[in-house]
Amino acid sequence: IAGGEAASELHTLLDEAWEFGLRENPLFATWTCDARFNDRLPSLTRGDLERREVYWRQGAERLAGIDRAAHSPEDQLNYDMFTRDVTDARAEHAFGTHRMSLTTDRPGGTTVRLVAIIP
Repeated sequence: IAGGEAASELHTLLDEAWEFGLRENPLFATWTCDARFNDRLPSLTRGDLERREVYWRQGAERLAGIDRAAHSPEDQLNYDMFTRDVTDARAEHAFGTHRMSLTTDRPGGTTVRLVAIIP
């Protein structure tokens, strides 16, 4: 793929993943000041968790098909950061982080983050 096409393919993938992340985690969307999903909470049904895993697996496969070297240094960094995001999302699914308690005693924990987004 030529440089411009490769960049376009990477940017499309990144944009799609951003939108997916906002839809799947409405609390994060609200935290980023995107009010489109304020009427929702994240769903943790088995089906939703599996669908997300499929999405991230397919994202990893799409990313692997993009030539990192064909990109600008900035987009190589975007590529590397997205690789980390996809790897982390898949590892969190495998580890079962969705089963972790919403309450925590440690500073900066989930409870603190939830309170920080409430006006």
